Amino acid sequence: SLQTTLVLDGISHACLYGINEDFQLWKYQLDTTDFTLLGKVPKNTTAITDVKDNEVLFTVFISGNKEIAELLLDD
Repeated sequence: SLQTTLVLDGISHACLYGINEDFQLWKYQLDTTDFTLLGKVPKNTTAITDVKDNEVLFTVFISGNKEIAELLLDD
């Protein structure tokens, strides 16, 4: 599930950052209503974690395994 993140840049500048279904990173400037596509992100990106200046930190899903363990207790 992809997310949208609100970032406060300075005192009066707020931006929304998000990732669409085509894995494009976008930015929406609330005060000017400018919408900008910033580029593509890896398909294993799960969330925008942080934004600072022109740097974006992502959370990515590397791998996952479902493990089942059985615990037998003697009486």
